Amino acid sequence: MQAEEPYSKVAVIVGVTGLIGSHLLECLLQENRYRKIVAIARSSAPDSVKKYIDSGQLIWQSFSEPMPDHVDHVFC
Repeated sequence: MQAEEPYSKVAVIVGVTGLIGSHLLECLLQENRYRKIVAIARSSAPDSVKKYIDSGQLIWQSFSEPMPDHVDHVFC
């Protein structure tokens, strides 16, 4: 089995502002697996994650926006 490349995966989290979703986001941002995390939420991003949005690792979007073309993991 091949070792996976660091920062090579794309994840989507639905309901990221809820109790479990927000904790999951914190965990995924600390891992070195995800080059991009798409957070789907009804409310705006909290200040605590703005640096990840600015770096391009985190994309904050609403339910009406299209999903990325390639996704490795979906959490909901």
